[in-house]
This record gives sequence, structure tokens and C-alpha cells, in this order.
Amino acid sequence: MVKLCSLPDLVGNGQIQPLYSVGSARWVQVFAASTNSAVIRIGDTSISDTRGIPLSPGGTWFFPALPSGDSRNSNQDNVYSLKDIFCLMAQGDKLSGVYIP
Repeated sequence: MVKLCSLPDLVGNGQIQPLYSVGSARWVQVFAASTNSAVIRIGDTSISDTRGIPLSPGGTWFFPALPSGDSRNSNQDNVYSLKDIFCLMAQGDKLSGVYIP
């Protein structure tokens, strides 16, 4: 069974912050509020005003579905670590998201 999970809205503080503090996902989709004042950047810890995926106000970004892990090795699983996806947003801008664990 596939379960869709909602992420709490993130509010920008001008600093790099994780998408979510814990958890993993098979796929992730994030949405920038149409009222945002600036582009949001999505990526790893090296994102900046000029580095990372730019997400314009009202835009969306989809992290594609990943296949299940290798059945020969139960310790290998192909998932996104939500705490290792980062965003950089202007003060007060918002980012919403959903994922499938």
C-alpha cells in the first residue's frame, strides 16, 4: 500500500535548512508559495543564491520515484533522506511538500 504523507510548511529564515528533520521517501514533491518574494533554492548543504535548483514563486519540483532496494541485500534501499535535502528561502517565504515513504 502506498501512503502519501504531507510535510509541514517550511518558513524561510534566510538560512539553509533541511526539508524535514527525519525520515526517508521514495519520492518527494515540493511547492513554492505563489506569494513568495524570491526564488527558493533546493539542493545539498552547498546551496546558495547561485547554486541549487531554483524554484520560482508558485513553482514545483519533483524528486522522481526511486525503485525498491536490491532484493539480494536487504540493507540496501533506494530512498531520499529528507534531512539531507536542503532549501534556502528568503525570510517569511514558504515551501510545502508531500512524499511517499
